[in-house]
Amino acid sequence: METVTKFRAFDGEEFLLAADCRAHERKHAHLLLVNCSEAQIMAALGGTDEELADAIERVGSRIAVARRAGGRHKRAPAAATKQAGSEAETQPTEDESHAGDDEAGEPDYDPETGEILEEHHA
Repeated sequence: METVTKFRAFDGEEFLLAADCRAHERKHAHLLLVNCSEAQIMAALGGTDEELADAIERVGSRIAVARRAGGRHKRAPAAATKQAGSEAETQPTEDESHAGDDEAGEPDYDPETGEILEEHHA
């Protein structure tokens, strides 16, 4: 007899390797958002549902990547941002206020396939 350890993703799919299970869950994080109640969203915002909070962040990162790839909400070059800031006191744009959000160890995703392009190492 042999003991076998398997890893089960949130959607029930099983994997022999933890890394494969994590990759599957990252790729399919959007499925955790389907039919979320207000209470679940509030739990994620309040820090009591870390799994859902992680999924929301991953999906937000993927949306931002897709929007930038589509030519929407492009980030301003750093030099232009510094120059504009020194000339006048300005409020950051929505994109600038989120600059770096997807660089805190989160991977970049292909906007068409959802595949991870590269891992960021913080």
